[in-house]
Amino acid sequence: MRKIWVAFFLHSLILLNVQTSAQQTTFYEPYPQFQSIYNLIDDLHSSYYFFTYNYVNNTSQRFLCKTNYYGTLDWAIDIGSDYQGNVYLSENFTPMWANFSSGEMILNEVTPDGYISTRKVYSSNNYLSNAKLIRFDDGKFAAIYLSKIGTTQYFYNAIILDENFQYIKSINFNNGNISNSGALSTLIKLNDRYAFVGMRELLMINSNNEKISYIKFNDEITSAQKIDDNYFYIAFKNRVCKYSKDGALIKTTEIPFYTNYARLVDNNDGTFLVVTDKFTLIDSDGNIIWQKNVGGFYMSIIRTSDGGYLCATNGLLKLDQNLSASVFLGLSINSKIITGTKEKIRWSSVIDGIGVLEFSKDGISNWQKIANVNLRDASYGWDVPYETTDNAKLRLNLYGTNRTIYSNSFQIILDTETANKIS
Repeated sequence: MRKIWVAFFLHSLILLNVQTSAQQTTFYEPYPQFQSIYNLIDDLHSSYYFFTYNYVNNTSQRFLCKTNYYGTLDWAIDIGSDYQGNVYLSENFTPMWANFSSGEMILNEVTPDGYISTRKVYSSNNYLSNAKLIRFDDGKFAAIYLSKIGTTQYFYNAIILDENFQYIKSINFNNGNISNSGALSTLIKLNDRYAFVGMRELLMINSNNEKISYIKFNDEITSAQKIDDNYFYIAFKNRVCKYSKDGALIKTTEIPFYTNYARLVDNNDGTFLVVTDKFTLIDSDGNIIWQKNVGGFYMSIIRTSDGGYLCATNGLLKLDQNLSASVFLGLSINSKIITGTKEKIRWSSVIDGIGVLEFSKDGISNWQKIANVNLRDASYGWDVPYETTDNAKLRLNLYGTNRTIYSNSFQIILDTETANKIS
């Protein structure tokens, strides 16, 4: 049995006078459905961290998760139901994140011995909510938060923190009327100014909080990436636009799409990957270098330390530098299913081939074959057997390889009619 770390809800953490505290975690196995992944982090040691949410007992729960190179979930930390921020790694490669509660910003870090260490780093009389922590390329941080003015008005603002999360200054976005930017909002640090990119707006401000320019867009922004100290990209659903630090549009690159919103990935070599239904590589001037038809719905994607990519789809999919699937990740099913029903089993693959789906009541032994499946299908409708259990698992054996992928643990409960007959 793998050890899975889980924290108590963050609002129950106790802050000491010295502004630090630690609480030991309990062991728990979550249901890693990967329904929505906020960001992915590569720790350079073949481990990956991300935020996701799951529905457990009809309640939305958010988890910080760690998976290894082979797709096995090592642990997950329950961080409550409202968090929408990012995870980062400290200097010793332990995950850390921030949350805002009752006017305070709390920094959280998972320690190697299984504790969550917490530290208060900022207080404000304004209402703080929907916080998002962003790390700049100089090591400093920005925390975007929603402040309350009066009884009904809410505006986005930010604080700038140094590498040790010590307060440097505040940034006020009120002069741009930034009031409804949602979880997609981000802050880009340029040479002597900042670009706040919201859901449908762009605000340029200088270091003195003075507005340089403001643009309101008709369509939704889906991603943004810094190019250098003078330029940055904004991605929309069907195009990528290059802007200058003055907020001027430099070039628009049309990117054909089918169903996906564009995601931008900085390759750190002067090129950027634009991910929709196709993968498009562009240079820093917006010129298309190549396009590849990969397919799939990618909620999040990062460049990994080996030069490949890690993608969040129905599960996690590892791609090599040529966008071929080098590692197959993710096999999931609902956490509680009912006997006699048809349940969808999902996985992620761009690999051609056949796999064997199997089922075990205890997740350890007596594996029963369900079906041979085409990996490209990415799902299979399973007729759930009349066998109840609290610790079932699925596995998928890949033909021609020594790879076996395991699912989350799940329950099988009796359907109402059968349960009534028994009672």
